[in-house]
Amino acid sequence: NPTWFLQATTSYLRDDVKSIPLNVEQAAGVGWKFLERPADTATLGVAATGQLREAFESERYATLFGEIFHDYTHKFNGRLTFREDASVMYSPVNRATYILVNNRPVPINPDAENYRIRLNAALEGKMTDHL
Repeated sequence: NPTWFLQATTSYLRDDVKSIPLNVEQAAGVGWKFLERPADTATLGVAATGQLREAFESERYATLFGEIFHDYTHKFNGRLTFREDASVMYSPVNRATYILVNNRPVPINPDAENYRIRLNAALEGKMTDHL
């Protein structure tokens, strides 16, 4: 029996290695749980994500992304579970790609496409029923 759901996520990132002192994202979307069986669950959805990013402590910008996501879970038994989720985000607004030279940002690709692809997978095992 398919089920529709709403989803909202917020994330914050600071990455001193990449010289990103601020990255805040807020996403809101709708999804569809199209598979729900005792051992399997799968969803598919779309979202809009707003991003506020400061890079190299001088450039601050806001971007709107479209996102497609999906999740899948398979329970092998009461102790072993496989989980997988993936998402693709895209914005038609191009952003420059930078590298640091002598501690200063230098653009290497001024019209880089603005997208992100994520794939996460985990095999979870339960060792005990009690702590």
